[in-house]
Amino acid sequence: MRKGWAVPALSICLTSILFGYGQEGVLLRLKFQTDLAYLYEGQTTINMTMNLPLPGQDLSLAVDGEIQTRLWQRAEEVDRDGVATVIVTQTGKMRMMATGLPGPGGNEKSETTDLPRTRVKLRIDPLGRVLHGEILEMEPGSKQQMPIGPTDISFAGPTSGMGFTGLPFPEKPVKEGDDWDATQPINLTIKDRSVRFEVKGRGRLTGFETIAGRRCAVLEHTYEIPDLSGVFQQLLGAIPAPAAVQLEVSGTVRGTAKHWFDPQAGQAIRQDGSADFDMTMTISVPQETPVTMTMKGTIASIQRLSKILKKKE
Repeated sequence: MRKGWAVPALSICLTSILFGYGQEGVLLRLKFQTDLAYLYEGQTTINMTMNLPLPGQDLSLAVDGEIQTRLWQRAEEVDRDGVATVIVTQTGKMRMMATGLPGPGGNEKSETTDLPRTRVKLRIDPLGRVLHGEILEMEPGSKQQMPIGPTDISFAGPTSGMGFTGLPFPEKPVKEGDDWDATQPINLTIKDRSVRFEVKGRGRLTGFETIAGRRCAVLEHTYEIPDLSGVFQQLLGAIPAPAAVQLEVSGTVRGTAKHWFDPQAGQAIRQDGSADFDMTMTISVPQETPVTMTMKGTIASIQRLSKILKKKE
């Protein structure tokens, strides 16, 4: 009996070692390779209702959108601690449709546009924290439409808090059912003004699933920004509104996401998520009655690893 159980027992032990699943749990770490490039394809849908009181009528708009994205990731270098310099290139298309518009031209409008091709350089540690970031390329048309330019925004240091995959990983190995604090303290600089806020969150290892032959850890992520007023107050301080116009914004954002992560390869394989938002914006102009607009809706997204290319020698 002992001899008969030897081979299965050895196989289980080897599998645990190779895949990182042992009694101590699984260690969640991103692993970057300079000879590989990864293509992630995604789809985001937006469903939102906007209510705006106008003289003589209350305007209610339904806004629906769909965004298709292609996102390439390639590591330029990886240091001895596993911290990587990664180039991320994104392209895509966006379709937006609004119904309930006033005027003789009809109450519906639809528009499809190309997303600006954007290339970003990021420094990312194995826990998924973005340590530094800069925009390398953005199409000229999009720059002109933005109130700030790419060089006006920067963030650096471990406390920047921004998660590369959206979910920061825990320091220690985790077992099925374990959870951890996934709060992200976001620290940005916009035109020499600091913008600091927290995205409160928790991560949890719910189990394991096999996808395309990969043994993936299934991670659950819940997050929220319970009060948007402080965030927008800082943003408006860095990006002033037009002269004589005052804006006040309040609201909340709450979301959930599910991640499929391959611990052996150190790669994100799939991510599904949605977030609900509820916002109120009050616009005040001297000698005019303030106008308050409300926005409420849901953003849902799906992202999949669709291709891996190996660098030719």
